[in-house]
Amino acid sequence: SEAHPRASRRISTGLVALGLIATGIVAVVVGSYSHPHTDLEVVVVILGGALIVAGALGLVIEAWDAGPAAVALSVASVTMVSLLLIRDFDLFSGIRVYVVSFLVACVLGLVALLVRTPSRATALVLGAIATIAFIAGSVSVLGTDVDMDVVELHDQAAAAILAGDNPYTTGNVAVMEDRPGDDLELIEEYTYPPVTLAWYTLAYAVFGDSRWAGAIGIALAIALLAVAATSSEGVRRVAIAAIAVVVANPVSLVMVSLGWNEAVAFPAFVLALMLWRRVPIASAIALGIAIATKQYLVIGIPLLFAIPDRDAWKRGSFVAGTVVATYLPFVLWDAEGLVRGTFIHHLTRMPRPDGLTLGGIGIEIPGVIALLVGAGVGVVVGFRRSGAGPVLLANAAAVASFTLLAARGFRNSWWLVVCLAGVALVARPVDGRHRSSWQRTSIVDTGAQAQVPDVPADTHIES
Repeated sequence: SEAHPRASRRISTGLVALGLIATGIVAVVVGSYSHPHTDLEVVVVILGGALIVAGALGLVIEAWDAGPAAVALSVASVTMVSLLLIRDFDLFSGIRVYVVSFLVACVLGLVALLVRTPSRATALVLGAIATIAFIAGSVSVLGTDVDMDVVELHDQAAAAILAGDNPYTTGNVAVMEDRPGDDLELIEEYTYPPVTLAWYTLAYAVFGDSRWAGAIGIALAIALLAVAATSSEGVRRVAIAAIAVVVANPVSLVMVSLGWNEAVAFPAFVLALMLWRRVPIASAIALGIAIATKQYLVIGIPLLFAIPDRDAWKRGSFVAGTVVATYLPFVLWDAEGLVRGTFIHHLTRMPRPDGLTLGGIGIEIPGVIALLVGAGVGVVVGFRRSGAGPVLLANAAAVASFTLLAARGFRNSWWLVVCLAGVALVARPVDGRHRSSWQRTSIVDTGAQAQVPDVPADTHIES
């Protein structure tokens, strides 16, 4: 019959798309974990990012199922560890902190690959082990001081705000920019958004080291995924495999060590996914907080209005409103300093030779073009299907496209792309044209109202 070939084509498209994403994840991680980067590594990362974008486009066209998604992510995690072992054995023998993480990632990846229906207890135990292993690794890397402008900025900004001073006011922080070459520049305003300031100030006040914000952020994301794994039998394999991808990536601990703030955006993205249908307003606020942690993540707002959901405008408005609200106190305090630190500083940066972008191999593209292309790719990926999964996948594609073209893009941006692409597969897509995602329902999708015949019931978190 005609239906059977059509179903076969859809299955083939979905499997190919998952394969592209898995291959892209491996390429990005293997190409980006070390520093400085060779031209070959830059090219590998660029190709990996392009594969993730292509895979995202394929998945929103034909959707995906829990089993193949779990297999793709688990194979990616185990392959990552294997290639890193082959390429750089010193990563295991010289930096012992990675050994436990890699072993845990391999166990999780193999369970997701080989065990068709892991029990709820198994999912919780594996999630707890992964969380503890990551915290232990973070304790190890945080025991070493680093000479990094980002860390110094977080520490000085936290000290300023705790003393009652505005870190966005010129002169309240003073850090020399860390970049290759002798042409250094003094940074005199805090250059990250207020949400990031809040995270890192809290960590500085409690632990005396602002970098704990990143450690807690990633550990929280892993723990949330472990909780998600208990929601239904189908979702467990995918959630376990997604945790494996995060833990297997050696850049996860680098994010903590160097103070990169995508680490605190990640748990908010995961929370938004988990609450998408259960508590829509809370989900929208969490997504707004995630986007508000990093300036370039604003490219994820337009796609929220493009998803085929009757109430897309409500979610998009709540997200945009949340982003604006996080800036408002500092707009009232010192608008000029805030704009100069968080926007003008970044818009006037020149390309760096150590970037993992087209600019890193000598192809310079204006920043405005990169932002527009990133937002456009997000809309193209997002307008086909609604739900948390497609939205996070569209954000991954948008950030990948932007980073490919940006004048300055590094391991931190690619780390977030990998995390979003993996976690997005935990939540299945739905056809929002026939219902609203703003109506509260259980976190577990029974499939009773699902409009996508290729995705069986009881397999993914309701998105």
